[in-house]
Amino acid sequence: ADADLDAAVARVLLSAARAWGAWAEAERRATIATDGVALATFRLQALRRRVIEGDAAPIDSVEALAEVERRELLRLDAVAAVQSARLAVEGWLWRADGAPDRLAAGVTAAQEARLSGEANIAPSGDALAFLVARHPFVQQATARWRQADAQRRLAAVSLLPSASVELSGLAAGRSFGDLNLPRADGTDTKFGGALRIPLFARQQLGRLRAAEDRSRALLFERDRVKREVEIDAERALIELRVVDQQIARQSALLVMQERLLEAEQQRFTAGESSLLVVNLRERAVLDERLRVAAL
Repeated sequence: ADADLDAAVARVLLSAARAWGAWAEAERRATIATDGVALATFRLQALRRRVIEGDAAPIDSVEALAEVERRELLRLDAVAAVQSARLAVEGWLWRADGAPDRLAAGVTAAQEARLSGEANIAPSGDALAFLVARHPFVQQATARWRQADAQRRLAAVSLLPSASVELSGLAAGRSFGDLNLPRADGTDTKFGGALRIPLFARQQLGRLRAAEDRSRALLFERDRVKREVEIDAERALIELRVVDQQIARQSALLVMQERLLEAEQQRFTAGESSLLVVNLRERAVLDERLRVAAL
């Protein structure tokens, strides 16, 4: 029952953590989309001034306006995703009195919140074995095996003969209430013994065999569950390390794309590039930011 409770709590925490992760990612995406709209709007205003001054072709302002509208559509989708993810998070909020709670206005997901220490656990280390042994599924399988093993021992005991010996003094000729103790010389003393043997030994033996088979089956089941949990834990640790490496490389790639965008912007200002190329460079930067947010 304790393992069932631990498993239920773990499922609640896992679902709540996933809801928070979706909320944090949605907010990051909305921020990136808003920044993209701001950059496109700034470029549109600058192009309009250049068109008025005769330094740029009027068609460039149309290109810039189309880019603003495209990014505005993306921003609207991102804002809607934030609202939906926020409602999902609020579904996990409850006050101490059992009443549902809501997020306060203006509250955002912590961008740098992260559990620490997972990647420091060696897949073959003692820490992982300790955590696997505490897993609710392993504890449940162990409890079922212990129950079956107790039934096996009980069935084995039922096959054993039982013996009893009785020794008491005879109460004849004594007043009522005297202790019925045996005499030292053996007179007026009753001796007796009994030996009980199961009458249906074959039936009890069958129960013992069935209990032994069930105990062995549940022992194998416990080992199987333990192995599966261990493999899942090792797989999760591998994925965590890979994601850490991907975040580092994706961040480095984002810096490179930002440098390319900056260089392209300088070329465009000098009249050596087109607005289309600048927009493509900027889209690449926004896409890399979205990938970082997803990771």
